[in-house]
Amino acid sequence: MNIKNLKIFLSVYRHENITQAAKELYMSQPSVSRAIQEIENYYGIKLFERVNQRIHITQSGKKFYSHALHIVESFDIMEKEMKNYDEFGILRVGTNITLGNIVLPKVISQFSALYPNVTLSATVANIDRLCADVWNNELDFIVVEGEPEETDFVKELVATDKMLLVMNRSHNLARCENINMAMLENESFLLREKGSAARELTDHIFAVNGMKPRILMESSDTLAIINGIKENIGLAILPALLINEYTADGEIISGEISDANLKRNYYIVYHKNKFMSKTALKLMDCFREMLLCITQKNIR
Repeated sequence: MNIKNLKIFLSVYRHENITQAAKELYMSQPSVSRAIQEIENYYGIKLFERVNQRIHITQSGKKFYSHALHIVESFDIMEKEMKNYDEFGILRVGTNITLGNIVLPKVISQFSALYPNVTLSATVANIDRLCADVWNNELDFIVVEGEPEETDFVKELVATDKMLLVMNRSHNLARCENINMAMLENESFLLREKGSAARELTDHIFAVNGMKPRILMESSDTLAIINGIKENIGLAILPALLINEYTADGEIISGEISDANLKRNYYIVYHKNKFMSKTALKLMDCFREMLLCITQKNIR
């Protein structure tokens, strides 16, 4: 078994086509096929099946891909760092939208001041897209709300925050000192989009209480929701770290729902086979420190 064969396998996996992989690698088609056969013979597994003149990855092949991807990347990193020690390359990090709005810019500023020669590439997306990018090694690690289900991921809990009920100060509930779920039965809501961590928690709380919220608007843009609150067209449930800047002038107020557990956990997540450079570990430290600093203020 060698790195060359692993790289050939990864190319065939990406293209699902031996001919295309051969073109990409400037190899003959028989040479590519022979490399795949060598891997299969070595491990006693079948990586691809041929159906209707097309090849399809097997379950064994999918498992092998997970390992091969990170072995090849670790080898490439070693080659680069040993041959070009002073060139640190690119770090690829992803966050969900909430953290992308509030935490990510602060972390980038802090980290770039410490490591000006490192290029940061940041992705802001929903958790499904981010987890797919980690699995495909398109991101080094992600920082997200909620714990992903993938068993091949390392998931480190770094901070806890609250979700708060948000409303216009003129709303009829604004005068209530103690708001519970029953009081929200007939209210209109402005909610985050389906698939977002905030929306999943909100849907769960309503389901647990046997309620179906009256949804006036769904949006991935928090500012659109905030503007709706300013117009007093409904209520929202949003992370505390996201709304603090909007409640400063008193036009928008927030508070807890007395009988709802709206705590939200934040995780650093990466593939268990992922090699982490010293600079990647330092970037993680920056996220830990920033998240703890912000969320501890909200919990008080």
